[in-house]
Amino acid sequence: GYGQIAYQQPAYNGGGAAAGKPSAFSRFLSYMKANPVVAWVSGGGLLAVIALCIILPIALSGGGKKRPTGGGGGGNTPVISQPTPVISQPQTSNPEPTTDPEPTTEPPAEMVAQDLGILNATIEIPSDYTRVEEETIFINEAKGCGMIMDYGWNIDGPIYSLADVESQREAIAAIMMQNLFEVSDYQILAAGPDQVGSASAYQIYLEGTDSEGVSNEVVIMAVEGYDFGCYFIITSYPKGDKAAEAEIHSIIQSFKSNGAPETTCKMYYGSKSGVKVIVDDAVAAGRVMDTTVNLGEAGAAAELVIYPTDAAMEAGFGSATPDSGIVEIGNAGQLGMSSPEEVLQFQRDVASSAGVSVGETYTSQLGGVEWLCMDWTMNEFTFSVASAMIDGKCYAVSCMFNSSNKDAVVALHQQAMASVRAWEG
Repeated sequence: GYGQIAYQQPAYNGGGAAAGKPSAFSRFLSYMKANPVVAWVSGGGLLAVIALCIILPIALSGGGKKRPTGGGGGGNTPVISQPTPVISQPQTSNPEPTTDPEPTTEPPAEMVAQDLGILNATIEIPSDYTRVEEETIFINEAKGCGMIMDYGWNIDGPIYSLADVESQREAIAAIMMQNLFEVSDYQILAAGPDQVGSASAYQIYLEGTDSEGVSNEVVIMAVEGYDFGCYFIITSYPKGDKAAEAEIHSIIQSFKSNGAPETTCKMYYGSKSGVKVIVDDAVAAGRVMDTTVNLGEAGAAAELVIYPTDAAMEAGFGSATPDSGIVEIGNAGQLGMSSPEEVLQFQRDVASSAGVSVGETYTSQLGGVEWLCMDWTMNEFTFSVASAMIDGKCYAVSCMFNSSNKDAVVALHQQAMASVRAWEG
């Protein structure tokens, strides 16, 4: 995955609707049952099984090749990854439903502990729910209830902690409702800090009405994660069904993490450069350096540098050997540049001084921000630079590669653009 959650619009071509509930919500349950791996397509979560395509500079798709055993090099200081502190939130009560409940006469089903596999977590699910294949999806079509669990670190932008869920809650709600449920008529009834067991959490409580006039309530619960990201528990049940609501919240409260989920992605930060990123360590393989580079008359600047291969790291920064390749991430403010236009003009001037013509500028949306981008080629190397304003600061992410390391460099370049934020640790 590229550290970015994407969603595929469902094409409801099988499964049908639940009896007596011909609605978008019941179709969602049936569709998830028939197509579990398509209902939640995630490149920044652990249920990804479909390749994520992102249109980025140089319009190339990336992918890791191997996990070399690289060491240090060039006098650079190795970057140490460490957990990002998760903001501890006080517990709040769950919102009350907006309508009176329907009477329930059936006895409650037995709760059964379920192992959530690669999420490295467990949850208790009523015995009358069906687990969809081996996925973290559970449904009860008769009750009109369903839920899915995942671990995500990029939805509308990177998620390093619950604070990012809070700041992106409107975008998260829109993505879940419009793409998972295909429901555009919804409203957030409440959102705020919560608690799941002993873990801090953040709840987004919604109500949506589909095109058939059927209304459901949806709870999106984000539970604190580890180095980066959060667990997401997404549930849906019929509006006003208090028994279903109580059952859903009981299920959510039974969720327990047993340790970090299984993922090859890792957070790296630089105390010199003041930036952090989430990249696939199966590609980066620890070849991430926080270093200061000399840019001639422009001065010196600290950057987070990622090498795609051992050979590229041995070649070092600024080299142009057949093995050279690099991704650079930095705060352009260190060079006195305050806008993406200044960053690209600086790069244009550098290329022009070498007698190289660069391409036209263009924009790309990634990581919740708009990037101004530019590409050019020199000899056998391709260069790309992207710059964006994030939280009032100007960032630049650039790369250089040739045919021998193109896939790895482009993948890391994309991941850096999707996740770069300020490191303030």
